[in-house]
Amino acid sequence: MATTKLKFYRGLKARYDAASKHLDAIYFATDTKELLMNGVNYGGSGVTDVSFDKGSNKLIVTKSSGKTEYDLTELIRFKTSLPDSLATPSKLGGLPAGTKVETLKTKTLSQIFEDILFEEIQPTVQAPSATISFKSPFTANKILEVGESAPTSEQIQTGFNRGNCTVVGQANKNRAGELISDDQSFIYVGNSTSNKTLPTKVTLGTMQYNYQAHHGAGDTLLTSKGNKATVSPNPLPEGTVKSGAVYLYGTYPFYCNGSSASTSAGDTNFPSAAAPDTKLPLQKWTDTLIGAKFASEAATGTRLEFYFPSEKNVSKVEFYNTVSGKWEVFGTDKYTVSDAGNKTVQSVQIAYKKLTTTGAMSGALQLRFTVSDAGKKLVDEPDTYNGEEITDEVIAMLARNSREVPFAMPMNNVMPMASTTGNRPAGVASFAVNFEPGGQAPLDARQLVPNKKDLIAAATYSGKNTYNGMLVVVGDNGDGKPALYVLKDMTKITQADYGGWIRLDVGAQTLIQIINDLTTGGTNKALSAEQGKVLKGLVDTLTNKVNALGAVYVPKGTLADLSALKGVSSVSKGHVYNVTAEVTLNGKKYPAETNFVYIGETANQASVETNWDSLGGTVDLTAYAKKADLEGFLTEEDLAGYAKAVDVANTYATKAALSEAIEGLSSTYATKAELTSYATNETLKQYATKQDLDDAFAWNEETE
Repeated sequence: MATTKLKFYRGLKARYDAASKHLDAIYFATDTKELLMNGVNYGGSGVTDVSFDKGSNKLIVTKSSGKTEYDLTELIRFKTSLPDSLATPSKLGGLPAGTKVETLKTKTLSQIFEDILFEEIQPTVQAPSATISFKSPFTANKILEVGESAPTSEQIQTGFNRGNCTVVGQANKNRAGELISDDQSFIYVGNSTSNKTLPTKVTLGTMQYNYQAHHGAGDTLLTSKGNKATVSPNPLPEGTVKSGAVYLYGTYPFYCNGSSASTSAGDTNFPSAAAPDTKLPLQKWTDTLIGAKFASEAATGTRLEFYFPSEKNVSKVEFYNTVSGKWEVFGTDKYTVSDAGNKTVQSVQIAYKKLTTTGAMSGALQLRFTVSDAGKKLVDEPDTYNGEEITDEVIAMLARNSREVPFAMPMNNVMPMASTTGNRPAGVASFAVNFEPGGQAPLDARQLVPNKKDLIAAATYSGKNTYNGMLVVVGDNGDGKPALYVLKDMTKITQADYGGWIRLDVGAQTLIQIINDLTTGGTNKALSAEQGKVLKGLVDTLTNKVNALGAVYVPKGTLADLSALKGVSSVSKGHVYNVTAEVTLNGKKYPAETNFVYIGETANQASVETNWDSLGGTVDLTAYAKKADLEGFLTEEDLAGYAKAVDVANTYATKAALSEAIEGLSSTYATKAELTSYATNETLKQYATKQDLDDAFAWNEETE
C-alpha cells in the first residue's frame, strides 16, 4: 500500500530547501509572507493567515485581498495499486472483515486509522420507566386489619423516568419524550387497567396497586461516530409504560393469653403471667404459621388460649423442644377447640374460635400453630423424634447410636404397639432413648434440695411445677444424713409441720426388737417366730393331755331297775344313772349299784340298750390311762412357771392377731428385701453434700 505524506514547514525564506528537505512540502516563509511548494510561490506577500479544515481537508489562505481555499483531499486520500475488488480477510479493530480496497480509496488515511483504532459503539439504552409508592402512614407490603382506611390518591406517589441513552463522543439522549398528564396516565388496582377506582377500605387478602405513564416520542439515538444507532425503534415513538406493583395485605388478627414468638427458632423471656386477649402481630391471610409463647400454667393456674378467626382452622400445633432444639407435635389430645363468640375488628363483629389446652398443667411453652382454610380438617400427626416421624429407620439409628437398647423387644421380635396411658395423663413429648447427664447433678433439678428447710421453702417451688407423688431427696435431713420424701398434698407443700410430705427411707421407720425367748417382757418388743413354734408345741401338748383324761360325765340320779333306766324320757350323751338292782344289759350281768352312762349319739333313745354302757362292775378300763402311764406328763407344779391361758390371752398376741399385724406391716413398712432397692448410707456417700453443691454452684463475679 503506497501513501503520500504532506508536510508543512514554517520559517525564514533563506532556510527553504525546495530540492530535498522541503520537497513535496508546503513552506510558509514567515519573513516574506510567501507560500512555497516545490520552489513555486503560491502566494506572494500579503498572506495574513493560513489554516486547515479537517472536516473538508481544505487549506485556507487568508490574504489582504481575501481567502483562497485549496482542497488537499487527494494528497491525504488512501492510495494503492491493489485491485479494487480485494477485501480484508478478517476484522481489524473497527474495520469489518470484507472491506474492499474500492471502499478504502474513498477514505482519507485519518479515517482509515479511526476505523481501525476506534470501533463504532452503539449507545447504552435505559428504557423509560414508571414508579409508584405509598406515602406515610402507608408502606409497601404493610399488613392491615380488614376495614381500615385504604390509601387515597393523595397518599400514593407516582413518577416517570424518560430513560437515558449514552455513548462516548456523543451527548446524552432521552429514550422517551416528556410525561403527558392526560387520561392515559393513571393509577389502577387489582392488576387491571380498567379498574381505576381506588378502594376506600382495606379488604381481605392482597391489594395490588400499579401506575401507567403516557409519554411523547424520544430522541434519535447516535453511535460513537455520530451515525444513527441501530437500536429499534429509533427514535422511540409516543406510548405508555407501566410501573411495578406495590402491595397491601388485609387480614384478621390472632389473639392469645401469652405473647408473640418466633415460628422458627427457640425464644427466651417467657411471660411471667397470663395476658388475656393479647393481639399478636398481624400476619398475611395466606400465612400458615403463627407463633406464641406462654407463661407456666402450673405457676399461673391459667390454661393456654389461642384465638383465631372462624374462617380458619388449626391443622397442627407444635411446641419447641428445648432439649432437642426441634419442633415436636403437640398432640390433639392436649387441647380442645371451641366457639369463642365474636370479636370486634374495625367496628365489625367477626366470629372466632378458641384453642384451649387440657390435661396436666404445663410449664412455660413456645408453640406454633399451623392454620389453614376452615374447609381443611384436623389431622392426627405421627409421633416425632427431632422433628422427624418415628419410623423403623429412626429406631434402628437410635439403637446403633446408643450404648443401651432403647426399646424392649418381645419374644416374637415384633415392635410393641404404643401403650395407652390408662387413667394417668399422657406426656407431651416422647423420647425413644434414655439420657446420660454430663453434669454432677440430677436430670430433674426438683429431685434434690440441700436441706430439710428447703423442702418446705416457698422459693423452692416458685415455678409451681410440682405434683402429688413427686420424689425429692434432702441432702441433709438435720442429722447429717440424706432422706427421701414424697409429696402427698400439694396444698401443704410449704406447711411447717411437713404435713404435705411423707418420708420414705428407713429413717422414717420405728424399729421393733425381736425377742427369741419366753422370759423377756416389754410392750415395744415382738416375739420371734421360733418362740411362736415353742408356744404352739406347749399348747398342743396340754390339749392332748386334757383330751386324754376322758369325756365329762353328768350324774343324773338313782333308778330302781333296768326298766326304769330304759324308761328315762330325757337323756343325752354323758348322763349317768345309778341302778340299785342287779341288771342284765346287752347280754351281760351287772351287780347292784352299778353306774350306767348314756353313750348314744342321738338323745332321748334310752330304750335302746346299746346306747348304755356301765361305769361300774366289770367295766373294761383298758381305754383309760393307768397311773403309771401318767408319770411322764407335766404336773401342776411343772406348769407353775408357764403362763395360764388367761395370761396368754391378755399379754400375748394370738396366731391370728400376729398374722393380721404382719400383713399390716407389709403395707406400711418396707421388708428387708424391699429395702435393698433403696440407697444405703454407703451408697449415698457418692452424692454431693450441701457444701459440695454450694462450692460447685457459687457465683463468681468477673470483670472485663
